[in-house]
Amino acid sequence: MHYSHIDKKASIQNAKEFLKEYEHFHRIEQRNEFALQSPMISDMPKGNSTGNSNEEKIVSHIDAAAYCTVIRNVIDGLENGIYRVILTDTYINSENFSNMEIREHIEKRQYRIEDAQFYRMKNEALLVFAEYCPRMPDINNPENADGVDLLVWKK
Repeated sequence: MHYSHIDKKASIQNAKEFLKEYEHFHRIEQRNEFALQSPMISDMPKGNSTGNSNEEKIVSHIDAAAYCTVIRNVIDGLENGIYRVILTDTYINSENFSNMEIREHIEKRQYRIEDAQFYRMKNEALLVFAEYCPRMPDINNPENADGVDLLVWKK
């Protein structure tokens, strides 16, 4: 892709923010939300509940699973194996690898990179992720029916 019409910094920042949410949504995805509970019947007065909490839990679980699946599929589909390692170790693996540990994982693949080269490749990986990630529902703003596109075009 020709990046001259893309605001690289803004697109990289969007990708970072989008990927940082993975851990949160992965926890929701892992919960067993389908264990619906029977309603409690009691004579005791209680406040009016709004909405259906079981339905909200199921919808939240489905949204989180879709969000996480898209992220994993986009990363797995990247042609560049180093980009896959960088993004997976940075955002997907729960071990919270340091940049040094990520570089070591890359070096295990017989590809040595220096610090400056690593940070440049990390930004390139984020930019490619932003390019390949489809428009997603805006989880932080559900009223936004258009969703979120990670690529930001120059004006």
